[in-house]
Amino acid sequence: MDIVEGGPTYLGSIPHPAVGIRVPEILLKGILNAFKERSTVGGLMLSFGRETAPEYVINAPPGKYEISMGHTGTSIKKYITMAAKRSKEEGVTVEIEGDHLTVTSSSAKAVKRISGVEVKGRLSREEVRKSLKYIKDEIDEALSTGHINAFTIDTCDLIRYEVEELSESEIKELFWMEFPGGEGRSIINRYARKLFAFEGPTGKYFEVRFKEIDVMRAALKFKDSLEVGLKIYNYIKENLGKVFGLEIALDETPYLTEPKELLFYLDEWIRMGGHVNFVAPNIGFKKREDYKGDL
Repeated sequence: MDIVEGGPTYLGSIPHPAVGIRVPEILLKGILNAFKERSTVGGLMLSFGRETAPEYVINAPPGKYEISMGHTGTSIKKYITMAAKRSKEEGVTVEIEGDHLTVTSSSAKAVKRISGVEVKGRLSREEVRKSLKYIKDEIDEALSTGHINAFTIDTCDLIRYEVEELSESEIKELFWMEFPGGEGRSIINRYARKLFAFEGPTGKYFEVRFKEIDVMRAALKFKDSLEVGLKIYNYIKENLGKVFGLEIALDETPYLTEPKELLFYLDEWIRMGGHVNFVAPNIGFKKREDYKGDL
């Protein structure tokens, strides 16, 4: 990977700070100065699901769209072009990211989700269709700048949490309905009764094992999330035409991410043709909440 001397570039799987620039006119200069003073490359981003939006949303008359859509008043085109221009001028290498391409029924629901409000119910096909159309508009505006380097895909609202409430017999029946014959057997054979061993960054060894029921449960829970996420991924890949950074967001789920689930999701994502640089599991942190309880 070649790192350019200033301006936007794809950073790959290099750990780096990534900062939201909600009001770039005010925040951008200070962030770039901090990167420069510490000889650090970093990311500049806004959440497409909440904080920014296409220009047609930002410039629309009040009341036409949800107030939570692009609530910063900064359009996708504006934050990306400003970030690219200023980073070049300052000689700071950055990766410009479209954060949280979120499949959801409304941006208000996305805001509730990060506020800890549990919103139940599966999205309808029509809601998914409308959400994908809007996400493509977001991607198109980002690509039109020529400066976008990375995206985060968020299909948490398509995870079927209700599968956790089913009995083993119900899971088995539903699994074979949705993955009949050889398809279901192939999924089970990829994971069941196998040892997946890993060495962590500190040298600690850990392992993951699946029972057949674990595989069935995960396949049912993540089927829709994976399939729709790959549609977004392939749209980016086909239209961007160059290498890009990709993060999968699982951190806005209402429960902690289990190692088995994370392994299954990432392995299936790659098997289905996607790549991934970073993943955000739910490890217990809550957005907009630094501490809970007494210090």
